[in-house]
Amino acid sequence: MTEVKEKNKFSFLFSAVKRSVIIPLVLVIAFLCIAASVSTTKTYIVYDGNETRVLNSTVKGTDEVIAELGIVIDESEYIHVPEENEFGVAEIYIYPKMKINMTVGGTASVLYSEKEIPLSELLSENNITVEDNDIVSLPLTTSVSDGMNVEIIRVTKSVVEETTALPFPTEKKPVATMTKGTSKVLQAGVDGSKKTVYEIEYRNGIEASRRVISETVIKAPVSKIVEYGTKPVDTSGVVTTWAGKKLNYSKKINMTATAYTTERTSDKVTATGKIAKVGLVAVDPRVIPLGSKLYIVSQDGKSWCYGTAVAADTGVRGNKIDLFFNTYKECISFGRRKATVYILK
Repeated sequence: MTEVKEKNKFSFLFSAVKRSVIIPLVLVIAFLCIAASVSTTKTYIVYDGNETRVLNSTVKGTDEVIAELGIVIDESEYIHVPEENEFGVAEIYIYPKMKINMTVGGTASVLYSEKEIPLSELLSENNITVEDNDIVSLPLTTSVSDGMNVEIIRVTKSVVEETTALPFPTEKKPVATMTKGTSKVLQAGVDGSKKTVYEIEYRNGIEASRRVISETVIKAPVSKIVEYGTKPVDTSGVVTTWAGKKLNYSKKINMTATAYTTERTSDKVTATGKIAKVGLVAVDPRVIPLGSKLYIVSQDGKSWCYGTAVAADTGVRGNKIDLFFNTYKECISFGRRKATVYILK
């Protein structure tokens, strides 16, 4: 009995010692866990334009911070992260990139850059090549800047051949034995042809210029040969008046006849100094010389007849003739008529 009692006594003491060790150990482990948890929490300050956001989180990556704050970064923005300070505060800056308006081969686009790099580097970063013949609006060494406009004109060249007609020339030969106004074709003309080689320059796919490299006559044209008359036309003849008298004339002209009078005017003298009267008519001296003797009748020869007259006055132009009448009433009655005027020999 004594041994049992002693054994129980030692068991109790061992249990008491065990409890006194375990409880502080659990507390130490719990404290370390809490300390570890607290030590991994950081403060992130995000500067997004005019807006500042703060995030206390255990996340580690910048992208995770941006995602947790619900911020969407597009190609026009970039992120700058300075070194973390000693207090565990991380700063994140979101800046807008420089915007460059780019037109390549007539197609417009927008490029972005974080830094003021040379234009050549920006083009390389965006897989845009510049060929030897291309035209760039700015030197490739230019540093890019916000709002810059850049145009690249794609220039290509090609060589083409074209075959065109060579129109035949016309040779005219005068013939004294042929009457004026007549002609005769002695040889028909035939077009030739030629080959032209061009170098064509295209800008953005549109032809801008072409340069002749060579021209070769494939087929020479054959001239057309025409004979024409130089012999004056004989317009003379004989006209029979209404009275049955035959008059020889050198020329006849179809004209428009009008009427005039000096009944209501004080000036009764013609251009040739004669007093105006029936039988004196006004003409264009370039058509009918003043002083010419005339026979005037309707174009059908039957409707009316003014008879013989003298070209004594002016005041009309071209193929017109003004017939004198004594009274204004006669002029109104005559009006305007078609006439044949014979210039008498």
